[in-house]
Amino acid sequence: MLLSLHLLLTLLTPPAPSPLVRRLLLRDAADKADLAAGRHTTVRRSPLRRIAPLVRAALVIIVPIAAILFLFPSMIVVYLSALAYAPVMMPVIALAFGLIFTGSVAASIAREHENRTYDLLSVIPYGRFGLHWLYCRNWIRLNQRQFWFVLPFMGIGAASLLFGLGVIDLLSAPPFVSLVQRLLLVAAYLFDALQSFAAAAVIGMWIPAAATNRINARLNAMGLFALVQMATYGLLAALGGVVLPLINPPNISQVVQIGMTALWLLVFLAGREFLIVALWRAMLAQLNVTTTELDLTSRAEV
Repeated sequence: MLLSLHLLLTLLTPPAPSPLVRRLLLRDAADKADLAAGRHTTVRRSPLRRIAPLVRAALVIIVPIAAILFLFPSMIVVYLSALAYAPVMMPVIALAFGLIFTGSVAASIAREHENRTYDLLSVIPYGRFGLHWLYCRNWIRLNQRQFWFVLPFMGIGAASLLFGLGVIDLLSAPPFVSLVQRLLLVAAYLFDALQSFAAAAVIGMWIPAAATNRINARLNAMGLFALVQMATYGLLAALGGVVLPLINPPNISQVVQIGMTALWLLVFLAGREFLIVALWRAMLAQLNVTTTELDLTSRAEV
């Protein structure tokens, strides 16, 4: 099984109950309680609370009028544009979500460095790697709604590629070769999103091994993930500049057209998978992972 797919399937498995899992859940609940208390204090002491009823009353009148005059007409343009550029939306959404994912995981682990508890927590049976792994899985468990937010964009982008929902292709029926090429693009499109999430997870677990400050860990993880994304999409564009002119001539056979498209996408995905494996091995070397500790990724015990 490919490493990126194996990582995602294991990370999405809920962690087994343990004292460290309970500690993470209690810490998250305490952080939310502190945040809610801070907001309540801010609102209670703010002098703007006196004019809040007037603002709400004005919004009740202004918002419907603005929606009728401006929002609804503009939504039609946005809807058609979204259909035309839906395939581009998913890489952008994957980049934004990956930045949040990898930055949050890295900062969560680095927080233990700041609290002087990292060395103590690293004595769990699976060592430092088990600690990083568990924090990553715990973030996924606590933020499952964000994953569900990404799924509609994946569906819209895949449908746009498959059925030609762009403004230009809305009424055109693709021939057989175009249909097969679209199926290949959809498969690569969806697997690219999975690889983006896998890369974000590996980077988020790797960076805090050296960065002991939350701010530095978050910024370094986000910067490295953005660099990985730009490098891989740059590879896709470079390969496309070579392959696409070869499959456009009308006298070329259909088999060659399909084969060149499949080869183009396969090289891109293989290059990204190789990069994820390189990041994974660099993380294992940084954390001095043993075979026993690494075995948890296949048995999902932590």
